[in-house]
Amino acid sequence: MRLRTVGFAAFAAAAIMQSCQPACTPAPPVPAPVTVPVIPPAPPPVTTIVVEGQGNGHGRGLSAWGAYGMAVNAGVPWWQILDHYYGGTTNAPAPNAPVRIRLMALDDAGVVGIVSLGRTATWNGATYGSLHFYEVAPNRYDVYGTSDVSCPGGGTGWVMVAQAVPGPFTVSTPHDESVAPAGDVLGLCQPNGSVVHYRGTLTITEDASGANRVVDTLLTENYVRGVVSREVASSWGAAGGGAGMNALYAMAVAARSFAFAQGRYPYADTCDTSSCQVYGGAAYRSSAQAPTSHPTVRVCEVGNLTFECATTDRAVGDTAGVVRVWQSNGAIISGEYSASHGPRSAGGTYPPVEDTASNVPQNTLYRWTRNVDAATVAATYGLGTLTGARTERDPSTIYDGVWGHRVVLTGTAGSATVSAWDFRNAFGLPSPGFTILGVV
Repeated sequence: MRLRTVGFAAFAAAAIMQSCQPACTPAPPVPAPVTVPVIPPAPPPVTTIVVEGQGNGHGRGLSAWGAYGMAVNAGVPWWQILDHYYGGTTNAPAPNAPVRIRLMALDDAGVVGIVSLGRTATWNGATYGSLHFYEVAPNRYDVYGTSDVSCPGGGTGWVMVAQAVPGPFTVSTPHDESVAPAGDVLGLCQPNGSVVHYRGTLTITEDASGANRVVDTLLTENYVRGVVSREVASSWGAAGGGAGMNALYAMAVAARSFAFAQGRYPYADTCDTSSCQVYGGAAYRSSAQAPTSHPTVRVCEVGNLTFECATTDRAVGDTAGVVRVWQSNGAIISGEYSASHGPRSAGGTYPPVEDTASNVPQNTLYRWTRNVDAATVAATYGLGTLTGARTERDPSTIYDGVWGHRVVLTGTAGSATVSAWDFRNAFGLPSPGFTILGVV
């Protein structure tokens, strides 16, 4: 009986094992579901770039509108205005030394005309009403003179006084450059036939590459007279019952310091455009014998048809010989300035400072907004259709806040990272201190 029971049990166990074979075999793996990638929709095209910025100019050093606001609205004296914007510097004396100015409107001129209303233009020991220099070969000129007063292409009585002579040439006048009337000093004929009068001497020379240059050499104080009236409004002097003179004083010291610290070229210390600081000379005539006038808007007070105004001349005279120097080593600073910085300056050479004083009604660029067409931006940088635009911190910058941004642009044909300066110049913005937003 026992054996039967055991045998039956063994048979039953074997049967069970055979019957479970299919169920006990592992099932093949179930294939993973196929994932179909989801392609995000293309970003919508940007139609407009909204630029929100501050200030007018590079944002460094003195703020002209800030100086005005501090002087007129807060009664701050000029030396404290300079202390504020030029941190780490102080006032110091400087001599009335000659300074050489590259007159850029005459760059590469093959013909140079110089006139003297008093007929005292002096060259090579003789005096003339006009002298014309015609380049006939590299640095070789035919020189013509006359007692008449006229620019090239006009006048009578011309005589060749030198043939194929090498430059440089310096034309002077016996007038005292500091006291002669603005319309009596040497006049330089401009490409459009007008005449600009300059104190000092005029030199025709060339640079190292052989390009023609015309240089005005004059005393620093006379040079600054031709700068301050062109960089700020002479009417500021009367603002606030005369308190505005402190803004003009500050500008005169800044401009004088800038001039001393340049040394840009072997043949000249600085230039006469906004690439350096604007220098307009002493006076203007629409033609060689026309009365002095203003080419567009009036620069000086009513009745003064020169570029040397009563208030700006006073600012130069009252601060004569004063410059700013570094407290650390006594070196004269390059007195940078711009029209305004907005709420805060860019810093850089000088510590960044608040410029809220420049928030005066006359300053329309304390803060500003511009809309730039996105298609124009995309075409400028070859980006196809613009799909993104933003500003970010430029890792190489030393400037503060929005002044240290760069522009990042993306499009259907590529991307570009552009300096704020390049973007500003490309689209005519008031300053490189801004942020941007792409609007679809």
